[in-house]
Amino acid sequence: MFGSLALAGCGGKSAQKNTSTFAIPVAVTAAKITDITWVRAYNGSLAGVRQAEPTAKIPETITALAVAEGDEVTTGQVIIEFDKYGSSSRLRQAEAVYLDAKRNFEKYERLYQGGAVSERERDYAETQYKIAKADYEAARDQVLIKSPIDGIVTEIYVKAGEQTFLGQVLAIIAAIDTMRLTFDVPYFDARRIRKGAPVNIRSELDTSITAEGWVEEISESADPVTRTVSVKVLMANPGGLLRPGMYVTGEVLLERHEQVLVVPGEALVTRGGQQGVFVVQDSLAHFSPVETGLSVGEVTEIRSGVSAGDLVVTLGQQSLQDSTRVSTEMTD
Repeated sequence: MFGSLALAGCGGKSAQKNTSTFAIPVAVTAAKITDITWVRAYNGSLAGVRQAEPTAKIPETITALAVAEGDEVTTGQVIIEFDKYGSSSRLRQAEAVYLDAKRNFEKYERLYQGGAVSERERDYAETQYKIAKADYEAARDQVLIKSPIDGIVTEIYVKAGEQTFLGQVLAIIAAIDTMRLTFDVPYFDARRIRKGAPVNIRSELDTSITAEGWVEEISESADPVTRTVSVKVLMANPGGLLRPGMYVTGEVLLERHEQVLVVPGEALVTRGGQQGVFVVQDSLAHFSPVETGLSVGEVTEIRSGVSAGDLVVTLGQQSLQDSTRVSTEMTD
């Protein structure tokens, strides 16, 4: 009987020893030093930095639209034509005065060359001609609306046959050598954005269209309803591929930490109310409390508690306690 009890007791100790030496399989990776960046993407529509809004200079009927939305125009190009001889136009009268003054000046010029009139008389005729010419050109510019800048016609607000009123905005023309993207960001993100921060731009419809921009302006106050802040981004557009109204994504650099220690975010666990990781040494997993920094994508910055090259558990740590024996499989 005593022999049976003794055997049973020995068997129990043997079983306990096997349990304590059992190794839990885990995946590990090495903590490493690298650069990490925090980038956020925001969407918006492009606009030209410089825009012009030609207006109606007289209340008159539009007879023709010389351009369409999306057309490229140059400075001085006619874009909209009004009725040249309508009731509000001075063109007919100004043209008649101009042609008469021109003929008169040409006559006095010939007479002066022949010595028939004085220089003073010739100069007076020239002055009247210049005044009439300027008045004619002003009357002509009232009925022939020209683009004040090189750019793209982004909006046309009128159509042929329409009667306009004085000062009415007729169109919008945007210069496209430099473009602006404006978007709203959450207040929390806005605190991390800095003027001059780089922004990568890409078209949502054609991802081959890209550009590099920079933060031009950050609103000093948040919208009281949405709690968002307006951010403006500038970008050069030398090839003209970016167009006003194009819907794009702007990837903004919020933070960049250079040469910091990182581990996979999945390595982080909580034990006893503390956040930390399991570090494997001599086949034992030791819980190490850590202080974390920036988390970006799949990695988290570690400010204390881990050293470069330490093997941290990334899979299987949920079953671990401090000093648990493990068998490891290395992962990238």
